[in-house]
Amino acid sequence: MDAGAEIVPALSSTFISFRSGIFKRGEKMKKDKFSTIKSIALSLALVGLIIISALAADDIPRISKEKLKEMLDNSDVIILDVRDSEDWQKSEFKIKGAIRRRPKLFDSWANEFPRDKVLVLY
Repeated sequence: MDAGAEIVPALSSTFISFRSGIFKRGEKMKKDKFSTIKSIALSLALVGLIIISALAADDIPRISKEKLKEMLDNSDVIILDVRDSEDWQKSEFKIKGAIRRRPKLFDSWANEFPRDKVLVLY
C-alpha cells in the first residue's frame, strides 16, 4: 500500500509538469503568432507607403538639366536648393543664384515666394 501511495504523487507531479510545459508552449505560440501578424501588418504598411510615394512622385513635374539651364536667366524662375544640410555641404555642385532653404523648415518658408513665379526645387 505504501508503494501505491508513492505512485500517485509521482504521477500527479509528472502530469503537472507535463501540463505546465504545454501551457508554456501555448503562451510561446501565442506570442509567435502575434509577432508574425505584427510583422505582416508592418510589411503591408511599408509596401503601401512605397506605392503611395511612387504615385505622388508622378504628380510632380520634372525638368531636365538642359531645360533648367535655359531657365536660369529668367526672372520669373526661382531656384531653391532644398537638400539636407549634410548633402549640401558635401556637394561640390551648387547652382549659381539658387536660394538655400532647409527642407525640414518648409512650413516656415513655403509662403515666402510669390505665387506668380516658377519655383524649381532641387
